[in-house]
Amino acid sequence: MKPYIAISGVVNLEQIKAIGEIKEKLSIFQNNYDLCIGFQVSKRTLYGGQNSKRQPDINTLQALCNRTKELGMIPSIHYHTKTKSNLVSEIIDLNKEVQYDYLQLNVKDCSPKILQYPDRKLIYKGSFNYDTNRNFNVNINSEFTEVEPFIDYLMFDTSHGKGLPFNIRQVFYYGFITECYDFDYVIAGGFNPINIEERLIDLRILLKPFSIDAESGLRTKDDLLNLDSCASYLRSCDKILGSLDNVH
Repeated sequence: MKPYIAISGVVNLEQIKAIGEIKEKLSIFQNNYDLCIGFQVSKRTLYGGQNSKRQPDINTLQALCNRTKELGMIPSIHYHTKTKSNLVSEIIDLNKEVQYDYLQLNVKDCSPKILQYPDRKLIYKGSFNYDTNRNFNVNINSEFTEVEPFIDYLMFDTSHGKGLPFNIRQVFYYGFITECYDFDYVIAGGFNPINIEERLIDLRILLKPFSIDAESGLRTKDDLLNLDSCASYLRSCDKILGSLDNVH
């Protein structure tokens, strides 16, 4: 499967246009990688509630996805919820509102019922936890086994929303215990224009083909997407990953 480089938290057409212009100048997106644009959606925004600075208005989301595809990029919906009790109906409603290519589920676990959409790729953010000493554990449980046949990409967020520093040993441990499964990895958590090159060098040497996703590290202090940071991030990806060595 072709790996991708993602910028998440995009909210308007101007940002998509600017990212698309950067993409056209970089050779990595001609053959090696796709460029994925992540749109954050939650239950609140899906049903017309107030959206955060990282979430587009639901009424503009289809236009954003359309423009993303027109510029040769992949629209991905990153769906957030604190509970899975109504997740099936929420995804059904989302699919009525928007046509998109990738679905990322940022939930602890989910039912296979919502995953059977062969026209979309599934990015599954697995269940991970840390003990009191911040040792890393991966929960490969029965529910994961149920959804595994539908997974295209398995995401590992090294910060897990806890502000934890990037830990390369945890990444490789994670890869080791899941290498028997037939999907590719997405690595996220703390990537920014300053550290991206060093981290990609380590990952590229030691991990099988992988995708990456950046969000918080590309934003201003006011939590707005910083297009200069996006450009620097993508140029660094082009520099380090711009060969065929990291592709199946």
